[in-house]
Amino acid sequence: MALVWVGLLWRLRQEWALSETYRYGFWVPLLVIVLASRRWADGGMPSVGVSVATLTKIGVAAGLAIFPCELIIRANPDWRVAFWFYGAVAFGGSVSWLSAIGGWRWAVRFVPALALLFLAIPWLSFVEQPLIQWLSRLVATSATEVANLLGMPAVHEGNTITLEDGVRLGVEDACSGLRSLQSALMAAWFFGELVRLSWLRRFFLLLMGGLLAAGFNSLRAIMLIHAAAMGIRGTALDAYHDQLGAGTAIALFGCLAALTWSLSRRATLVKNREMERAPALAAPVPFLGALGLIVACVVSMGAATLWFRQDVVVNPVRMQVNWDRLEPPVELREIGSTAREMLRFSDGQHAVWTPKDDVRCDVFFFDWEPGQISSFANVHRPDICLPASGIELTESGKWVATSADVGISFETWRARGTYVFFSRWDGDRKLGGLQGGTGHLGRVEKALRGESIGARQSMEILVSGVDDVAEARSIVQQLVVAAVITRSLPVAQR
Repeated sequence: MALVWVGLLWRLRQEWALSETYRYGFWVPLLVIVLASRRWADGGMPSVGVSVATLTKIGVAAGLAIFPCELIIRANPDWRVAFWFYGAVAFGGSVSWLSAIGGWRWAVRFVPALALLFLAIPWLSFVEQPLIQWLSRLVATSATEVANLLGMPAVHEGNTITLEDGVRLGVEDACSGLRSLQSALMAAWFFGELVRLSWLRRFFLLLMGGLLAAGFNSLRAIMLIHAAAMGIRGTALDAYHDQLGAGTAIALFGCLAALTWSLSRRATLVKNREMERAPALAAPVPFLGALGLIVACVVSMGAATLWFRQDVVVNPVRMQVNWDRLEPPVELREIGSTAREMLRFSDGQHAVWTPKDDVRCDVFFFDWEPGQISSFANVHRPDICLPASGIELTESGKWVATSADVGISFETWRARGTYVFFSRWDGDRKLGGLQGGTGHLGRVEKALRGESIGARQSMEILVSGVDDVAEARSIVQQLVVAAVITRSLPVAQR
C-alpha cells in the first residue's frame, strides 16, 4: 500500500516546493512513519486468519483507483480536489488493508497517524482564500489596535497598515497566519498522537494551536510596526521580517510542546492494551496481495502515461501585447519583488497608459509556463488582491471585448471610481474563446481527451478618471484592438 502513498507524495512534492505555505509537507511523511511505527510496536494484533483473496482484492482495487486520480492530476496539476480524492484512496486502501490483516479494531489504531497526511494536502481554494483574507484582516486589525495603545499611530485598510509618516506595511499571505495555522495544526495533531492524549485533549490542543498561531502572527505584525516606526526600511525591514518569522515559529512549536507535556501529565495516556502482543505473521499473508497491488499500480501508471501520449489536436492560443502600438506611449513600470515571489509568473508587465487627459489605465499582463506553476494564475485576481488592500469591489459583471480575430471575456468590477477588468485563460483555449477557467466538468473532460494543462495568461486593466462604465469599456476596447495580438501555436511548441 506504500506504493499508493508514494504516488500521492510524488504528485504533492511540486506543490510543497512551489508554495511556501505548504513547505512543511516534506516533513509530514517522516512524522507519519514515526507515529505508525509506535502504533505497530504496541502489538496487540489478534491471531486471526488472513484471507489472501481479500488482501489481493483490496490491493487491486486501490491500485486501479489511482488511475482516474493520475489521469485528472496530469491534466490539471493545480486542481486540489484531485489530490484530496487521491489521498482518500490511499487512506481508505491502507485502513482496509490493515483491517484485513489484524481486524478493524487493530486497524483503527493507525487512523490518527495516517490522517496526519491530510494536513499536508493543500486546502481547497474555496476554503483557503476566504480564510487567508479573514486571517489577514484579523492580524492587521489586532496589530493596529495594539500599536495605537502603545503610542505608535497606525490605521489599517483591509490588509494594509499605514503608519503616521505614510509608510505602508502589507499583511501578505505569508504573514496572514495561514502558514503558521496549518503548521500549528499539523504539530498539534502530531504531539497529541505521539503521547496518546484523549480525543477531548487533542481537540483542545488543536484549538490552542490555532489561537497561538493567530497570536504570534499579530505579535510579529506589532514588532514590524515598531521597527518601521523606528526608521527601519527596505531590505533591513525585510530581513527583520524573516527573522521574526523564524523566531515566532520556534516559539509557537515550543509552546505547543510545553502544552502537550502539561496535558499528558494531567491525564492517563490513552493506550489500547486489551489484546496481547501477537506472534509474527504467517508467511503467505501479504505476498499475493502486495503482488496484486504492484501489478495494478503499474497498469494504472502505464495507462495514464499512454493516455496522454495520444494524438490530441488543439489550437493553443497565446496572447501578446504590443505596447508600441498605443498612443500616447505607455510607461512600463517594474513589478515589485513581493509580487514576483507570490505570483511566480514567467513574464510580467505593468504598463501605465493615459489615453485622455485625467484618464489613466494600469494594465497588468502576466504569463505562466505550462505545468503546476501555472496554478499561481489563480492567486492574481482583483476580487482577492484589491479587497486585501482595503478596496471594496462593487457592481460585478461580465463583458466581452472584441478585436479582429478574437473575443476576450472580462470580469468587471467598480472600486472607488475605478473600473476593473480582468481576464484569465488557459493555453489550450481555441481561437475565439479566450475565456478564463474551464470549471470542474471542463477539467474532467480535458483529462478524458488526454490534454494536459497548458500555459496560462491573465490581463487586469484598471481604468480611472472616467465618467461611467460605458466610457471605461470604450477605452478597454480601444486598447484591445490596438495592442492585443493573438496567435495559435503549432503543436510542436506546446
